[in-house]
This record gives sequence, structure tokens and C-alpha cells, in this order.
Amino acid sequence: MSIRIIALLIAAIASLAAANASVPIIDSRGAGRRAVGNLCNKAENQPKMGDVSGAKRSVDAAVHADPKFWPALYIRAKIFLRQGQYQLAIADCNEALQQYSGFVEASLLRAAINAHLGKYAEALKEVNYVICLHPQRVTLGRALKQRAWLRATCPDPTFRNGQQEV
Repeated sequence: MSIRIIALLIAAIASLAAANASVPIIDSRGAGRRAVGNLCNKAENQPKMGDVSGAKRSVDAAVHADPKFWPALYIRAKIFLRQGQYQLAIADCNEALQQYSGFVEASLLRAAINAHLGKYAEALKEVNYVICLHPQRVTLGRALKQRAWLRATCPDPTFRNGQQEV
């Protein structure tokens, strides 16, 4: 290709970029999805200020507005856990994972709930599954810590093996 053709291509690309620079950026989520996201953000912050019931109302409104918005289900699962409603928390984790199977945070939350309920085999299986997915380092670290804690402190001696976890 000659230098002249390359220069013409660069000029054409530059003029297209300049023409598109004046086009406004449009949030493709739409106003409804933004509103749901805002409700979820509000629900995440309300328990920090002691307003768990307000958080529950906010996240319920988000789920009602968009039942397929899996982050809202995860937030609601955390609220259910805080309220001691373990089966409802697990149900929301299940639904979030059904909608987005790669959401390892919901898997770790479900594992923690199962461990709390004495379902150690399910909890350990879930944590091991998350570990084998090789998630981001922070998540992997939490999964390894969760597994180590379970094996080191489990009331059921068949699952307890602190030496292995060290």
C-alpha cells in the first residue's frame, strides 16, 4: 500500500471519529434499569445505617421492577441472611445463579448459609467448586479462607481437618 493511500485512510478515520465525537453518549440500560440500580445501591447502604427494613423495601421494589436483575436478588439474599431467613436467602442465591451462573459471590454466600445450617457437605462442595473456577484473586482468597475456616472449625469431625488447610 502506498503512503498516499495510508494517509487517505488515516484522514478518513479521523474525520469519522470527529463526526462521532458530537454524538451524545446514551445509557443503553434505559431509565428503568438505572432506577433499579439506584434502588439496589440504596439497599446496599441502608443496613450500614441500621435501616434493614428500609433496605428490604428498596430491594423488593428493585426485584419487583426487574425480576431478572440478579444483583438485586443477591442483595436481598444478604438481607434475608441478616434477618435469619436462611431458606429465603438460599432461594435468592439459587435464582441469581440460575440467571448468571458465573456469579461466584452468590455461590460463596450460599455455601456460608449451608455451613451455618449444618449442611457441611454442600457448603464444602460449593466452596471447592468456586475455587476450581479460578476466580479473581480477591474472591479466590475469600473462598480459600472460607474453606479453611470450615475445615478448621467444623463441629462435624468428618469435615474437620485443620492440618490439611494450613
